[in-house]
Amino acid sequence: MTEGVPYQGACRRDSDLIICIPQGQSVTFTVVLMAIYSYIPILLFVVLVIWYLWRRSIIAATVLASLIIALIFNEGIIKNIVKQKRPIESCACSYGMPSGHSLCSTLLLFWICYEFIYVPMDKTLTKQKRILYIALATVIFGVGHTYTVPAAIITDTIDIEMEQSGDDGSLAFRVGEALSVHEDGSKSQSIVTIDSNDWQHHSADQEENTNDMDRAI
Repeated sequence: MTEGVPYQGACRRDSDLIICIPQGQSVTFTVVLMAIYSYIPILLFVVLVIWYLWRRSIIAATVLASLIIALIFNEGIIKNIVKQKRPIESCACSYGMPSGHSLCSTLLLFWICYEFIYVPMDKTLTKQKRILYIALATVIFGVGHTYTVPAAIITDTIDIEMEQSGDDGSLAFRVGEALSVHEDGSKSQSIVTIDSNDWQHHSADQEENTNDMDRAI
């Protein structure tokens, strides 16, 4: 991070990795924090590479491949079509729109959504993961105020505890109920749950004739 770089001279450095502070602007905690925050895409890339090399994770490979393809498409094609210059404070001479940081943030958003939607079916969504994703989403996308982060974690923890079932403490998510009418006039009510160990379909058959059920309703 270089202090005192003139506006018009900053571009001569031609680097996306250098943060320039305009002349006359003091180096405050917020400025330093935003400078560090701007390196999140690089940190995300490094974490994904290490994750894949360490665990051979298909999720890490998918997100990493998506990130590389998106950056190539964004930096190599779209920016050269739009050709919008960066702010004069920037140390880079490349075009600035569409934003690579916004692209990475959007990709991370889809990643988090994917984890919430599909990971329960893959039986690997743990309490720790759900809390981590809630916290990440709250911080990265600026949902509400600072205190919403611990509030979201506490709320999600309580929600998970209420969803626990079974002697082994496995997670079970109640997704709905179904009422079936059989040919003999009897009816059965089914509760469908998603369990972290297995899909379970609990049926509590209630042998009632049609007239009794109608009167109850």
